[in-house]
Amino acid sequence: MSLKKATEQERLAIGKAARLSCIFYISALIIWLIYDLVVTGSWEIQVLLITIGNLIFFSSQRYFLKKNKVA
Repeated sequence: MSLKKATEQERLAIGKAARLSCIFYISALIIWLIYDLVVTGSWEIQVLLITIGNLIFFSSQRYFLKKNKVA
């Protein structure tokens, strides 16, 4: 079984879907963080998850932009 290369339209759709899912996860973690701050007065793993997720996102974005010589 071989994989076909994605067309430009498919790549754009995948990028938009990834962006929306990232926004959802970050929003959910922020809401969870605010809830925990209000109820317990402290935060636990949410900040770590948000930080790691953003680090992965921005570092991979920078890598792919440099790889394609866009930046």
